[in-house]
Amino acid sequence: MKPADKGAAVVVMNTTEYTTECTKQLSNTVYYRKLDSHPTATYNTIKRAIQEGIDKRKIDLTIGQALLQPHPTPGRFYILAKIHHEGHPGSPIISGNTCPTEIISQFVDYHMVGWLVG
Repeated sequence: MKPADKGAAVVVMNTTEYTTECTKQLSNTVYYRKLDSHPTATYNTIKRAIQEGIDKRKIDLTIGQALLQPHPTPGRFYILAKIHHEGHPGSPIISGNTCPTEIISQFVDYHMVGWLVG
């Protein structure tokens, strides 16, 4: 049971159909590719970059420590049914909650508000 991709509808989908649609979406090599390594390995690169910024006094220690996700996980893939399209294809979503760059993204969004137009 998931919300539809538009409107306030709730969609109940057979598990087999849901899995088939997810597999179909992920098999599209234009948009997706199999990773060669675990994606949270990037966390160490991010951590080193932040530490380097702290060491060079470009990033405040408190802010640098706050930017790190304490327990990073890969993004979670799921689909929402497009009930307004024939065959109800899935609209792919990747949740970035707890991914290695989630907190950094929030920090950048917060500080860019005054710079963005429109």
